[in-house]
Amino acid sequence: MGTEHWQMVNENINVVSNTPLDLWLAACNYFKWCDDNPIKTKRAVGVGKDAGKEVETTKQRPYSIKGLCLHCNVTEEYLRDLRRVNNNESEYYTVVSKILYIIYTQNAELAIIGEYNSIFVSKMLNIDSQEAPQANIKVEIVQGLPQLSKSESEILEKLDLENSI
Repeated sequence: MGTEHWQMVNENINVVSNTPLDLWLAACNYFKWCDDNPIKTKRAVGVGKDAGKEVETTKQRPYSIKGLCLHCNVTEEYLRDLRRVNNNESEYYTVVSKILYIIYTQNAELAIIGEYNSIFVSKMLNIDSQEAPQANIKVEIVQGLPQLSKSESEILEKLDLENSI
């Protein structure tokens, strides 16, 4: 059986990121650890000749922000602060954005195909609470415009009157 995440943290195998590259490499290490250490559970077989027999099942371990933070020895606030910089030229911003996209994509894709519970994933990723961006809309009432026509024939009649003058 693979190493549990708490054991890695307890054994101080985790990495502190001093540079954007360190953070990226630590995140890649976390993703690889997740892939190499699937979650194993036991369940009873419900039907067939093996009914009642316990079998081990393996499920892909989901990537998570909290798991990443444990693995990299950083806090969520640290990642949020790096992301808030919102400067496309900042290497930290680029690295954190890419890491968050990877986590989001892995969770969303596996929820879409039914591997993960889609309701849980949508709540965890705040998918249902993302609001449309607010826009400033200005409504201006313009006076003195010509009255709209009610049909095409009315328009043609007005054009005929204009051309005959």
